[in-house]
Amino acid sequence: MSAINEDTPALLSGGVSNKILEKLKLHRGEESLAGRKYFFFFLVLWLPMLILSFYESSTSGMQVKVPFLQDYLVYARFFVALPILFAAERIVKFQTDYSIRYFIDSGIIADNNITDFRGILNKVLKLKNSSYTEFIILALAYSMVIFLWKKVGPGEAGSSWTVSTEPGGGLSVAGYWYFFVAAPVFQFFLLSMIWKFILWSIFMWKISRMKLNLYPTNPDLSAGLGFLGSSLVGFSFLGAAQSGVVAGEIANRIVYMGETLKGNRLYMITTVVCLTFLYLLPSLFFLSKLLQSKLSGILEYGVITSRQASAFYNKWIKGRKAIPEEYLDSPDFSSHTDLNTIFDIIQKMRFIPVEFRKILAMVLIIAAPFLPLAFLAFPLSEIVEFIFKIFL
Repeated sequence: MSAINEDTPALLSGGVSNKILEKLKLHRGEESLAGRKYFFFFLVLWLPMLILSFYESSTSGMQVKVPFLQDYLVYARFFVALPILFAAERIVKFQTDYSIRYFIDSGIIADNNITDFRGILNKVLKLKNSSYTEFIILALAYSMVIFLWKKVGPGEAGSSWTVSTEPGGGLSVAGYWYFFVAAPVFQFFLLSMIWKFILWSIFMWKISRMKLNLYPTNPDLSAGLGFLGSSLVGFSFLGAAQSGVVAGEIANRIVYMGETLKGNRLYMITTVVCLTFLYLLPSLFFLSKLLQSKLSGILEYGVITSRQASAFYNKWIKGRKAIPEEYLDSPDFSSHTDLNTIFDIIQKMRFIPVEFRKILAMVLIIAAPFLPLAFLAFPLSEIVEFIFKIFL
């Protein structure tokens, strides 16, 4: 088994962008240097906008309605979402690599199915390593920013640091840097992570169609597939980056367009629910297999428990009266209890391989970027008073 794992390739790493990052010393082999990478792109993306907006007198003050240092969407993208994306990349890579090895080590992929498993893995790798994929993602990132910049930027809230104060309007120099450099690069990293999720979903779908060794008596209550929940929790950090951008957009609406937090409540709830469902979706691919495993387990082990219960009753209750010492020395009681425990595990089996606390963790991770909005909607004194009422 170890030989199999040693040459098992990483599913969600590699590509042209990683080679460029390696030359910039921001990536080392299969290791993502998240902190170093973020510091580099902070200097390349955010700092030039600060300098250019300062040169154009739109950094702060009353020159424009939305000055650079008070644009919450920029903060959300480059101080919240971008570091989360780099951290998510590292977390997801570790968890998906572990999941691929676990499929083989655990015996879920039978020995006679390893060739098919590798075939599926290689097909997804070929799709990931296509020389055209990242160029398409980059083109899509530019298209989304350039053609939709009026909607994704704060310009619709009134005059902003992205718009020139010169006659004729148009983008400012800082605005050009934002919409043609900073925002597309951010969007590229976001779309790249979304693409990795799509690849993982394709992989999960194909694996779910294979013949798997699933046992309903597995104590993970998922017939052995409980490890998949961790990989999906990793993708919830991608959801946190996306909800962070939404939170920045809502913050601009509250501050500059007179909207309220309550008025955006449905928008926030919908975002959290949709993103949670999206990143839980691959777990639903195994629903039919887990349902079949549970039903067959109930039937098969139900026969055994019924026969044992009958034998136990005939021997110890109906057949004769035993003295207490015999109860203590007999293994019948222990085996009866063990079989009941096994049957109880089968009855508690889940239909998706994700336990409730991991689903709750996903919801909390995705919803976390919305919490700072409370500081815009309510005075600090009210928030502190509310916290004291909860804990005191």
